[in-house]
Amino acid sequence: TDSLYEAAEGSGVGTLLNGEPVRVDSVATSIKDCLLVNNIGHCRDLDFADESTARVNKWLRAGLRGYRASGSAAQNLAHVASGQVSCYYEHGYGGPWDVCAGMVLVKEAGG
Repeated sequence: TDSLYEAAEGSGVGTLLNGEPVRVDSVATSIKDCLLVNNIGHCRDLDFADESTARVNKWLRAGLRGYRASGSAAQNLAHVASGQVSCYYEHGYGGPWDVCAGMVLVKEAGG
């Protein structure tokens, strides 16, 4: 897509998407209101796979409104910052380089 996200920690400008201010989802107050994005990660050992699928099953049984799976922590956090999804969860992310910039986007967007 043609999406450019911008934020500078502590600047007071907030997070911008294509030059327009964006905010995190302020509507979701429970799992039943939540559109969650999840990245299962790169690990494929059986215990990790079982744990991951059990977690998704638990969310769905609790009434999760919607579920998306994506392979990019940076993209997922950008979508949280712009309110396109309510939250992002990943167990065992690759490293800080996967989330540092995205955390600034979310923080500056009110998250």
